[in-house]
Amino acid sequence: MSKLSKLAELLKLELTTQNMTEIKANASSIKIQQTLFEHLPMCQKSHVELN
Repeated sequence: MSKLSKLAELLKLELTTQNMTEIKANASSIKIQQTLFEHLPMCQKSHVELN
């Protein structure tokens, strides 16, 4: 029974680590999107000026 509970603990740790990695990835993805949206009006303006 001890081996089983140890295995369960390791599995739980692994899942927690994976979840944290996904959360960090999502957070950086959101940050990138925000940055792009902030720069979008500037890009559109310069594009209009070029045409």
